[in-house]
Amino acid sequence: MQEHDMSWVRTEMALAQPAPPSERGLYAWVRKNLIATPGDTILTILGILIVAWILPQVINWALLSAQWTGSD
Repeated sequence: MQEHDMSWVRTEMALAQPAPPSERGLYAWVRKNLIATPGDTILTILGILIVAWILPQVINWALLSAQWTGSD
């Protein structure tokens, strides 16, 4: 087995390159923060279902069926 004692050091700065398309934008943010693991995916789906169930009821209570004026 040979041992390599040679090292290499860059003498000039590497040029900056844009991030790959899969690592930027909304898709990358969702993938990184909401569906990164199976547990995250399940919690995201449950959260969406809970919001979809509660939000229409809150809108109905707060806006559509609200008593805006009264004779107190």
